[in-house]
Amino acid sequence: MASIINAATSGGLVTTADTSGVLQLQTATTTAVTVDASQNVGIGTASPTAKTHIVATTTPVFIVQSNNVNGGYQEFNNGSTAPLYLGFGQTLITGISTSDAAIRYANNLIFGVNATERLRIDIGGRLLVGLTSANTNGSNFQVSQGVTFPATQSASGDANTLDDYEEGYFTATFTPSTSGTITLSGSYNTLSYTKVGRVVTITGEIVVSSASAPVGTSVSIGGFPFAAGTGTASSTGFSVTDLGTLTARVGRINALNTTADMFITASTIGTNSNFVFGFSYIV
Repeated sequence: MASIINAATSGGLVTTADTSGVLQLQTATTTAVTVDASQNVGIGTASPTAKTHIVATTTPVFIVQSNNVNGGYQEFNNGSTAPLYLGFGQTLITGISTSDAAIRYANNLIFGVNATERLRIDIGGRLLVGLTSANTNGSNFQVSQGVTFPATQSASGDANTLDDYEEGYFTATFTPSTSGTITLSGSYNTLSYTKVGRVVTITGEIVVSSASAPVGTSVSIGGFPFAAGTGTASSTGFSVTDLGTLTARVGRINALNTTADMFITASTIGTNSNFVFGFSYIV
């Protein structure tokens, strides 16, 4: 039951009183607004569970319109801390367009999923993902679990944009430039790589398990995960440490290929020849 004020289609304003402590506003006998005994206001519901409870099947459900030429906003205030503002235009944040939406608060802005914090913009303007506090000496973007790039690079034309990162391992091969074969030890034929943008860094150690009449003035090192770039700008020389003779062997990355040439007399390579790699090239 409820006390009712009804704007009837005949007879004008009709009131009905009771002692339930509930007030309903009606039009043509259909309840539009209910105020219950706890002063909860329901629009579209006769059983409000909050100070304002709106139920509707149409959209939008709720409209707030500001005709201020500089924009407008709503304020959420708990009476004791700085309010949260939600709106648009320069009345909210100086310098933005009247068509820009904005949120303004004097402390951290926190976003959560299932009551768990996932992201925050802290009071210093830093975006934190998976973190609740920032490294104050760090950048404006900080994460708890690293940054993942797509498996296939989405190349950027901007010289200041990092568009790729990858790390892993590959199985290397040794091939004499003229003839013969060189077989690497299964325990020492794996090199590691790290790719940052266009720069690939190769590291690791190779040991020869056997050599069959190798001939040539160089040895081709194959299996690189990324082909070198084209043109003179991508030409890269490198140095490899020959642990057998404790000398440095120089080489060149082959443009547009996943190989490099190490300049060494191939016939000097035999069982247990040992080489250590640590160089970079451009893709």
